[in-house]
Amino acid sequence: MNILRKLLLILGGLVLAVVLAFALGIFVKWLWNWLMPPIFGLPIISFWQAWGLLLLAKILFGSHQHPEVRHSHEGANRHGKLKSWLHTNRDVPETEPIEPTTA
Repeated sequence: MNILRKLLLILGGLVLAVVLAFALGIFVKWLWNWLMPPIFGLPIISFWQAWGLLLLAKILFGSHQHPEVRHSHEGANRHGKLKSWLHTNRDVPETEPIEPTTA
């Protein structure tokens, strides 16, 4: 792949990222201004305030792990191990299933 093609791919990716970021800010602004003032009596917000909300939400609720860890199946394996441990180490005695009665 020649250098011009790589440069065009990088530039295209950057332009796409900027367009998507702009669209996301507009969407959050529109959604906030549509819902929050009538429901809760909050003021309308600007584009940059909408971006501030997005950034705040990312800081508070976003994943702070390394991207490779976030996409691994480690969490699913942990859940499976916990489930099997709970199944084998029960304090509750096994009971027979209740049969449905016919009326």
